[in-house]
Amino acid sequence: MRNRRFDSYLLPEPVAAPIVSKLGLPSSADEWLDRRGQELDGPLKKFAQRLKRNKLDGVRQLKIACRFLLSKPRAPPIVQPSCPVDHPDRGLQCQLALGPALQQLFERAAESGWTEDEIACALLELTRERLKGQLPSEALFDREGTS
Repeated sequence: MRNRRFDSYLLPEPVAAPIVSKLGLPSSADEWLDRRGQELDGPLKKFAQRLKRNKLDGVRQLKIACRFLLSKPRAPPIVQPSCPVDHPDRGLQCQLALGPALQQLFERAAESGWTEDEIACALLELTRERLKGQLPSEALFDREGTS
């Protein structure tokens, strides 16, 4: 049984975009971060002002710089398998578990200036190198005999 690519299970962007828009969801993680940053900016500024004026009950600001940074979220957690090692769907389950983290890795690399082709080729080469020490050489080839 061959596994399908993870992204083959996702809706194409032209189909997903109107659904996402109708639900009022941001179209990307970066857009969500920007929105969330704007939502938090006002309350954090008010907090800093109240702290500076000693207007927070039980809290005083010492002569220490206080800065807040909104950072990008860490990689999404990878869920544990819910089926035994010999289960036929375990490979697919692993793909689904790794998908969000891989998508975020692709996005971060693209934001740094790498193209999708460069990212994909780099990940393939890194995976190939990792497998070389773990599997017999013929296991690195698919059913058609190509690597």
